[in-house]
Amino acid sequence: MKEITSRNAEKFLKFEEKEDGKYHYCPYCGQLLLTIYKNNEWGMMSSCGHFDWYEFTITLYSMYMKLLMKNAIITIFDDISVYLLAQRQS
Repeated sequence: MKEITSRNAEKFLKFEEKEDGKYHYCPYCGQLLLTIYKNNEWGMMSSCGHFDWYEFTITLYSMYMKLLMKNAIITIFDDISVYLLAQRQS
């Protein structure tokens, strides 16, 4: 199962629509954090000083789903892994 969900991403991130997809940037430093292509595949995933990506197994994610979803801005389900983008806590 491959699926991308976002919770208030437009509130936290800067977006740019291009011909091939949607690009998500950090609004503070301009770092490209994620690219979602038109076919709903994703490409570039990177962290910056303001946002971090975390990877979990499906099993671990399902055990702590409520806690993890509380801070997730974007969640990507990719077969056996779940990737979460969250704002760094200061």
